[in-house]
Amino acid sequence: AAYMPSRRWSLLLPLVAMFLSDIVLYATKDAAFVNQAISNMIVVYSTFGVIALMGQWLRRRVTVGRVIGTTLGGSAVFFLITNFGAWLSLSQPLSATEPATYSRSLSGLLNSYIAGVPFFQGTFVGDVVYSAALFGGFALLERLVPQIKPQLVEATVR
Repeated sequence: AAYMPSRRWSLLLPLVAMFLSDIVLYATKDAAFVNQAISNMIVVYSTFGVIALMGQWLRRRVTVGRVIGTTLGGSAVFFLITNFGAWLSLSQPLSATEPATYSRSLSGLLNSYIAGVPFFQGTFVGDVVYSAALFGGFALLERLVPQIKPQLVEATVR
């Protein structure tokens, strides 16, 4: 989102990519899984929107410290919001024969966050590696091809 020429595309592109991959993923699952996943999609897509807005904030203020802070903040925001959403949806019975995964209590919410920690580790490492590669690669490209930066600023004004 920080380097996309259009604010609209910086929000839409990741959501469209996620939606297309979700269509493929859910085509192979049973109906109960799909029903549960749709409520999770709303939370995940909304969180991607929040993170894209963080990228918009970063857009004109790109520094190493801000990239690191936004990357860490984005990882934390994704972990906190999506696990909260998982707790909300999984604290209800999944079906007539399957009970809720978490209780509707602070203890259930904490259990949801604890269950998400192994996933957060992968998300965090991926976010750090990709941010370093993408922002570092773009900074290197700007040094090698100085004309890129003025074109980027021009494109954002339109």
